[in-house]
Amino acid sequence: MFRTPHGPRKARSSPVHLEQCRKAHGRRGPPKLIRNGRDFPFVLISPQRFNAFFGNGEIDGILEFAKSHYRIDPSRLYLTGISAGAIVTWNYAVAYPQKLAAIVPIAGNGNGLDICRLRNLPVWAFHGTADTTVSPYGSIEPVNKLNTTCSPVANPPALLTLYPGVGHDSWSRTYSGSAGHDVYTWMLSYSLPL
Repeated sequence: MFRTPHGPRKARSSPVHLEQCRKAHGRRGPPKLIRNGRDFPFVLISPQRFNAFFGNGEIDGILEFAKSHYRIDPSRLYLTGISAGAIVTWNYAVAYPQKLAAIVPIAGNGNGLDICRLRNLPVWAFHGTADTTVSPYGSIEPVNKLNTTCSPVANPPALLTLYPGVGHDSWSRTYSGSAGHDVYTWMLSYSLPL
C-alpha cells in the first residue's frame, strides 16, 4: 500500500527526498494507527509533504524506490491519500491506471480529469457531506461519471461512501475502520494481472 500526503501544497521542482519516504510522521491515517500499535500485513510507505503537491514523476520515483528496496509485489500496488493527497491519488491514477491495483481517495477532487481512464481500476472514494475545504462533489462527480457516463462504465463499479454531516476529516473513521468499512481488505482483494 502506498499513501500520499495531506495539507496545503504548491508546485515545487526539487526531487523527492527519499528520507521522506522512510519517515511516517504519524499525524494522520495509517501512520497514526501504526504509532498507536496497529500492525498491517503489507509495506506501508507514507511520504509527507507540507509545502507542495507530489508530482506524478515523484510518485513514480517513490514506487520504484520501494520496489527496489523492499519485497514489493508489483501486482499489488495501492494508492490512497487524504485531501491534497487524494487529489494526487486521482491524478496519478488517471496518468498511470495500469500501475495500480486499486485506489482509495479520501476528501479529494477528481474533477477535470480524464476519469474514464480509470474504468478498469477499482475505486472507492470517501467524503464528508459537510466538507467545506474540498467539496464533496470532488468525489461524487468522478464516481458518478465512472459508473454512468464512461463507455464502457467502470468494471468493477466505482464505490462512494459519503459520511452525513462530517466535515473535512473523513479519513480518521475510514482508515481506522470505526465507520464499519475495511478499506485494507478491500484493496488487498484486487491485484493486477501480470
